[in-house]
Amino acid sequence: VQRRRTNALARTAADLGRQLADSTHSTDELKAQLEQLLRDKEAAVQNAQVLNLQLEENCRTASLAAADHQKLLDQSLAAAAAAEEVEVDEVEEVEEGKAEEEEEEVEVEVEV
Repeated sequence: VQRRRTNALARTAADLGRQLADSTHSTDELKAQLEQLLRDKEAAVQNAQVLNLQLEENCRTASLAAADHQKLLDQSLAAAAAAEEVEVDEVEEVEEGKAEEEEEEVEVEVEV
């Protein structure tokens, strides 16, 4: 009886030893996976920081481009307004010239 108990205890101890080894192996695998996840997280954070810096630079570039575009638009509008003003002045000069010619024709007709 004693021998059977000893053998049963030995089998139980062997089973517990295998379970402990399996558990240790599983724990080591989980630890390795966790370490990899932490490395992946750190890499993701670094990538996010790089992308954030690139986004900030793109925003600054877009802001400068928008300011340049607005400046060009203002210059274009000013040039169009100046051209329109010149055109109006030319039309007025032509109209004044025609009016003077008509007056001269009237004076010539009156003199004749």
